[in-house]
Amino acid sequence: MPSAPSTPAEPVAAVAAVAAVDIAEDDEPPPDEGTGNRTRKASTSAVGPFPASVDAGQTESLRSRTGGRVKTALADGAAIQKGTIIVTFESGADASELATLQDRIASLENVEGEEAKRDLKQARQKLAALEGGQNAPPVTSSMDGVLTGFAVVPGAVVRAGEVIGKVVDGAVASRVRVTVVRATRPKAGQKVMMNLKSGGSLSGTVVAVSGRSVIVDPGSEPAENVESVGF
Repeated sequence: MPSAPSTPAEPVAAVAAVAAVDIAEDDEPPPDEGTGNRTRKASTSAVGPFPASVDAGQTESLRSRTGGRVKTALADGAAIQKGTIIVTFESGADASELATLQDRIASLENVEGEEAKRDLKQARQKLAALEGGQNAPPVTSSMDGVLTGFAVVPGAVVRAGEVIGKVVDGAVASRVRVTVVRATRPKAGQKVMMNLKSGGSLSGTVVAVSGRSVIVDPGSEPAENVESVGF
């Protein structure tokens, strides 16, 4: 007697595909009652918190183009404006000093040893600075800010191209900088939550956005007290 035909087994791949669809549908958030659209919640990595640091702001390195003997100089920490004269140079060099330097250079030119070579280099640089400083233009600032790392005093000899200090944006100490992920999408004027190193939190305001770099105004809270920022 012939046996009844058996029902073919459902392919394993098909079962797996159905299961995958069921799982994917279960993971989908429910549709919005008003629009019918499904809206996923933003990842916590997009809102932070992100580590904070004091904003370094804009800086300018001060250099002397020609060098020379300093006649006048401002004090370190001085608040300056764009175009402020920071250093001026003597209009002429002392003939006896130039002659002394020339004699020293001549005496060192044929001396062996690292120390002699170093002394020769310094003497040549000083001679060039004094000779070039006779018509040296003053050193000025190209931005508003505060003079920092500046130790030049009247009577000192500055070499051509030597960095003698910096001008930093005077407002930087009151701002916080954070680097966010692309999904954060911060905007100027946005309110953020600042977590403090001492504990607790305060509200801050985004004042500038450049790519993933965000500048936050912490209000009356010192910027160095802010540990992280959440969006």
